Amino acid sequence: MALEGKPQKPPANRRMAKRELERRRRHFRQVIMPAVALVAIAGVVGAYVITLPPPPPPHELGPGEYYSDADMHIHPHLAIYNGAQLASIPAQIGIDASLWNDHTLDRYSLDGPQLSPLHTHDTSGTIHVESLVTRGFTLGEFFAVWGQPFSPSQVLNLHADSAHRLTLTVDGKPSSAWANVVFHESEQIEVHYDAV
Repeated sequence: MALEGKPQKPPANRRMAKRELERRRRHFRQVIMPAVALVAIAGVVGAYVITLPPPPPPHELGPGEYYSDADMHIHPHLAIYNGAQLASIPAQIGIDASLWNDHTLDRYSLDGPQLSPLHTHDTSGTIHVESLVTRGFTLGEFFAVWGQPFSPSQVLNLHADSAHRLTLTVDGKPSSAWANVVFHESEQIEVHYDAV
């Protein structure tokens, strides 16, 4: 018979059973539940990835062109100066039909016939390069889309002659590449038309 007021000790086998139960609960919380959650997440992600069909290639790729996991999307900036005056670069080049004169790059377009892969949205001088493939799009191609002349002797209606010169800088450095300047993200391209 137990003494009144003194707690009774459970038999040893009950204590061991309780410890084993606690050990199993800890194991379940720390190991089993996270593993089940990971398996469930992996199953959902795997099912989603498996059901996505690859996009059909729009054409055969040429040298220097490749499909990447993400579409090409960069934003070089163009500024044209007539002396100290900044010339306006129109909005909607490569979008508005009157400012979209060359369609040879259309096969690279993300949005089909609505948008050239080289285009502008506003008059800031930001050129949007948005393409299905990664390739070296050039300044000459942008001017071709726009339908404007671009060379060391003429840019838009600015002609180099005995009294004026045209110069080109890319990221602040003089360049002689002109139409062959390849666009890069945040690249700063400036054309200057100055009196000699």
